Parts: sequence; C-alpha cells; structure tokens
Amino acid sequence: MEVILHFGMPKTGSSSIQETFATAPPPGLATLPWPQANHAAFVVAFFEDAPERHPAFAHRPDPAGAVAAMRAEWEPRIEAAFANPDIGRILISAERLYNTPRPALRRLADWLDARAQRVTVVGYVRPPVAFSASALVQNIRAGTGGRRVAEVWPVYRAKIGKFDDVFGRDRVRLFPFRPERMPGGDVTADFAARIGVALDPARIRRVNESLCREAAALIHAWDRTRPKREGAAARSARARLVRALQGLKGERLELGPALVAPLLARHAAD
Repeated sequence: MEVILHFGMPKTGSSSIQETFATAPPPGLATLPWPQANHAAFVVAFFEDAPERHPAFAHRPDPAGAVAAMRAEWEPRIEAAFANPDIGRILISAERLYNTPRPALRRLADWLDARAQRVTVVGYVRPPVAFSASALVQNIRAGTGGRRVAEVWPVYRAKIGKFDDVFGRDRVRLFPFRPERMPGGDVTADFAARIGVALDPARIRRVNESLCREAAALIHAWDRTRPKREGAAARSARARLVRALQGLKGERLELGPALVAPLLARHAAD
C-alpha cells in the first residue's frame, strides 16, 4: 500500500482538493476514514502533544474526553482501511501538517511506515509575494493573524524543509503553485494528474475562494472602527458582513515592490 501525505501549504487550494477527493474519490485511491475532509484533527488527536489544547477540541466542555472519544471511534476504522487488501492507495490531506511540530511529524512518519510499504509526501509551494498577499486577505477574512507584510512570510525552510528531514528528501515531491500553468487553471485537476489518478472535472468542488481586494478593504475598514473586545452580537454581524462580501467581484490584492523588496532581501536564504 502507498500513502500519499498531502501537507497543504496554506493558500494553495487545499480545501478544494480535500472536499473533492473526500466526496468523490477517483478509482484506485481512498481517503483516510475521518468525519471531515480535512485530516487536521486526525494529525492533532493521534500524534501531537496536548491535543486537548488545539482549537479543534479546546472549545468543547471536556476537551480531553473529546480527543479520547474521537480516537476510540475512528482508530478501528482507520486500521481496517490499512488492512484492506482492496485499497492500494490512501490519501491523507491536512493543512495542519504545514505547522505540525517535528516530534509529532516523526511520530506520524513512524506510524505510517509501520502500515504502508510506501509513503510519498506531496505539496504545493506558493511563491512568497503571492503567498503573502493571499495570507493577508485570509487573515482579514478570519479576523485573526497578522496584517503586516512582514508577518505573513511563508517560512519555507522551517515549514517545508522539515518534511525532507523527517521523511527523507527522496520521498518528498514539491509542486509549484502556478494556477496559470494548471489544467483549466484548477489546482484539484493538477493534483489528480500529478498523483496519477483520473478525476472527472464535473466532480471538482471549489471551496474557500479568496476575497477580492475591495472586499478585504471593506472588512479591514470595518475592523478598524470596532472595539478590540466585542460581544457575540458584534461577532455575528462581522460574520454576516464577510459572507455578504464573499461573492463580490473585484481585483486581486497585489503587493507593491516597495513593500516586498525589503522582505525578499531579508529572507533571501529561505
């Protein structure tokens, strides 16, 4: 059996890949049994230290109990999938892997090596300027994270280099995230082609589309007028605003040379 471990660098279409392959897996490829298309909570619950502190579980009345219950429910199903001789390849996809600490990643690697004959780590790598612009828009939409260009550098060596260190460079395949060079400009179709599976284009699900520049500017302006601490009603109003602006057509946010030139120079070695 082969495991394809997709680490999902942020802002590289990971949500669309996950939803498509979870809802309509192509012949010859199964996705890891899990209640969500994104396997982030699987990585956290099974391999990370103190999973009860992760946002996936921390909000629950009994975080540690929720972790234990999820593991008890899904571990038998996962083991059954790995033991099934009719399954030749399993896809595990999680954006969380981009931020998973090395010790947890090592535990995951050991766990996979004990169950699969082959493990291939794959992921798209987005150029730094495009990544920073997209990350800024995402932070504005989510209402969390930095809103300065210097705060959204992708940190390639630490975030992606760890896969070479843990799995070995010969088992890691990196793809450039260049939609203009992909079939139909679609990352999900490109992903299917790169891992060698046939995917019906009609089955592709596009989710988590980025906000345009104008929508991001409106939300950012809204946030600048709001108090730092807000109640549930204000948070709900903000969520409605974001939903209303999600479909707004406009320009893509781009960062000017004066903003990014110092950043590129500072991180040249990365």
